[in-house]
Amino acid sequence: MKKFLFSLLVLLNLSLAFAAVDVTFHGTSASGQVNEFDVYIYDCLDSSCTQYRDFSGVMLNGTSTTRGELTVRFPDSLATPYGYALFAVADEMYRPMEYKSVVHSNGQATLYRHDFDIEFSQITNCRSLVHDFSVLNDAKPNIPVVMQLDASLDAQTVSAFKKVDTGIGFVPGFLDLWYSAETEVTLTIVDENGGVVHEEQRDLDLYADERERVQFTWTPRQDGRYSARVQSRVTDPVCQMTTPEHSEKYFAVLDDEPVDQCYTLLNNLELSNAFPRTGDVVTTTFNKLSNWADGFGVLTPVATALRIVVMGPLGNLVYDDVVTMGANADGLDPVAASFSWAAQQSGLHTVAVSAIAQDNRCSGLTNDWEVISTSVYVDSTMPGEEPGDEPKIDDVAFDAYIYVTDELSGEPVDGADILLDNGFRDETNDQGVGHIDGLVNGVYSFKVKHDEYETVEGYFVIDNADATVFVELELDEGAVEADREVFSISMDGVRIPNAFNAKVGSALEISVNFDNDGDVSLDDARAAATILELGVHDSVGPFDLDAGDSFTKRLFIPIPDETEPGTYYVRLSVGQGKNTRIVHRMIRVTE
Repeated sequence: MKKFLFSLLVLLNLSLAFAAVDVTFHGTSASGQVNEFDVYIYDCLDSSCTQYRDFSGVMLNGTSTTRGELTVRFPDSLATPYGYALFAVADEMYRPMEYKSVVHSNGQATLYRHDFDIEFSQITNCRSLVHDFSVLNDAKPNIPVVMQLDASLDAQTVSAFKKVDTGIGFVPGFLDLWYSAETEVTLTIVDENGGVVHEEQRDLDLYADERERVQFTWTPRQDGRYSARVQSRVTDPVCQMTTPEHSEKYFAVLDDEPVDQCYTLLNNLELSNAFPRTGDVVTTTFNKLSNWADGFGVLTPVATALRIVVMGPLGNLVYDDVVTMGANADGLDPVAASFSWAAQQSGLHTVAVSAIAQDNRCSGLTNDWEVISTSVYVDSTMPGEEPGDEPKIDDVAFDAYIYVTDELSGEPVDGADILLDNGFRDETNDQGVGHIDGLVNGVYSFKVKHDEYETVEGYFVIDNADATVFVELELDEGAVEADREVFSISMDGVRIPNAFNAKVGSALEISVNFDNDGDVSLDDARAAATILELGVHDSVGPFDLDAGDSFTKRLFIPIPDETEPGTYYVRLSVGQGKNTRIVHRMIRVTE
């Protein structure tokens, strides 16, 4: 199906320049000519063009073309004072275009001709806000979720597509699919041990500017602490990249209705702006309910202590406040609250509220924190930029390169699975490198898994640049042969005197201390240093490296004259063949 976003206002007023009637439309795009496209035109009957009728001109080539151009004959005088509405759609990878046209020739009989390019384009970065998330006990929404009883989980998902005001107040019904965003919404529930206990997915077609509540049902089988995440991912082909957004809640499941305890329910964290830009103020609302349940299960409302935090894309605090809200009016109905924060930096932000019941009667009783959060992407606002302008993909999308090696040998690990917290994943190649693209500014958690190794978790930061991550995997002794040779070279002493002031055109000195603290003696070993990005290398050897030996070697890497200042990584290796230890060190090149 063809799906698109955005519309563009271009006023075709040719009557003053010359009297044009026949207009030939040419399909173009950033990658060249677009051969197949459709054009539909209507007469506008009012100033907002919400009322319309069939086109009074002639579609000389029909409404479709496969030749990259299509000619339309407009009447010599405007059919109505309000002009024409023109819609153009092409392949599913392009968004639809809208034009308000007032083409005519002032009633002259002469046939005039004009060419006009329809510039089809894609969306740089699609995202669909998922917020207003709630997790409720179906039978009794005012108490926590109880095992063996149904819980309802629902969230509001906002279309990734926005309609720009072009002066055209309608879209023909048969074009609705072009204005809908294919969106995948996934619920994942994880227990306190990190195990996934429930997962469910819905596929939506969200029309531009619309939002839809997505509902799930889950029956917990065990009490304990859980997290539920609802994540949206725009899968529409019109998107050059997509940034997943999510809402998440940490909550308790009880083995029975609450007795002799305090509890808090947080739900419906909602943002006033689904597509904030730097400089915007975003109002956030949520509701809370805190109760004390006595020995008979009778509920009494109590106050709530709240921590409200907005984290920027680099983990920086954008907003931080600690407040106390008074008790709700009764034990049934939640109380609404709100706060506002200013978006100051482009990238993925996390808005989080933590809450706990606050009352003397809660002392010594079970009284768990409840946490709810929502992620939202903030777009940059550039000087002179119009609100509907699309950023260039190179300005918002960055890559992560994950280098995975064996902890003992330093050899690349092939086939390691890399999974980011936003659902993006890749597998390392035979060089031990995984590559994940389409990442916006933000902090990303990751896991690296392999059948023969222990799982490693970590994080990295995207800050207007690509990220390089080095991961060392430790063998899972239960998954490998018991008689595997023990090989170990340690490089505990690496000295680079000018590591953060390496001059262009100079030689970078590196001193490496290493020990063979394994059982394998090596003949013809070498020590080498390489900067892959610059294509420069130095090595020393061969030399014998017997078990128990310690050495210090010096290497000199030339920094080419044409090197751009910036951060680079030096790959240091010691060993022979498959028995090689590899580490990486960062340097900064300056002019």
